[in-house]
Amino acid sequence: MHAPPTSSPIAWNVWIKAVILLVLLGAGKFGLRWEQPEHVRWALVPAVSLVEALLHVPFSWVAGQGYRNADLRILVDHSCAGSGFFLMSVVLCFWHFPWKGRLRQWSKLAGMLVLAGVTTMVVTGLRLAATIFLVGAHPWFDLHRSQVHTWIGVAFYFCSLVVVHLFARKFLSPEPS
Repeated sequence: MHAPPTSSPIAWNVWIKAVILLVLLGAGKFGLRWEQPEHVRWALVPAVSLVEALLHVPFSWVAGQGYRNADLRILVDHSCAGSGFFLMSVVLCFWHFPWKGRLRQWSKLAGMLVLAGVTTMVVTGLRLAATIFLVGAHPWFDLHRSQVHTWIGVAFYFCSLVVVHLFARKFLSPEPS
């Protein structure tokens, strides 16, 4: 068996970590294919509650579908739960985790994972609120509501993922010796 090359610009353990995390990400995305609204209701409740508090737009739960507002023709279903964002946040936290850390590092990891969950719920609520606000602000946004929702999601989740990355790098990466 050959030893990994030492002249490689990227350490061998980084490649192993990357492969493990990509497998985790792939398995998570594969598992999300069978996600139902009831599976993520715990994540939708805070997001929908935030929208109701910010915009005073009421939603009601419809079993098997999600949260619905019939007047605005809006359905907040399992695809709106931010599961992909949460999965990416978890992968980022594990990427920055040193794995050989002391108990203090493990408690930091647990804190970052909780922060990733809370961030997912808040960003999902803000994304929904921004979409509803824009759709009501101008008829063009209402005609293109699906695209507006998608692009707001891309912007909100990308910016939030950068913030999660910066926090994970600051609090989980090994401290310089």
